[in-house]
Amino acid sequence: MPTEIVSDSVSVAHQHEHTDVSQDEAPLGGACLLILIFAVIEALGGVFANSLTLLADAGHMLLDASALGLSWFAVR
Repeated sequence: MPTEIVSDSVSVAHQHEHTDVSQDEAPLGGACLLILIFAVIEALGGVFANSLTLLADAGHMLLDASALGLSWFAVR
């Protein structure tokens, strides 16, 4: 359905298609879940191995998962 955008001096036809966003939800949700699982495993390994490097990387992965989760929420 074309709509018309009118400004002070220019009139431009605007047209785009609305795609099915459910196609985008599954990969984002799956990637977020996968990264969360690996982050938890890595954090547990860091605690048991007393490794600050593993704990820091697990925290970084949690931030990555939160970014993917926010993207997933935005797509919905």
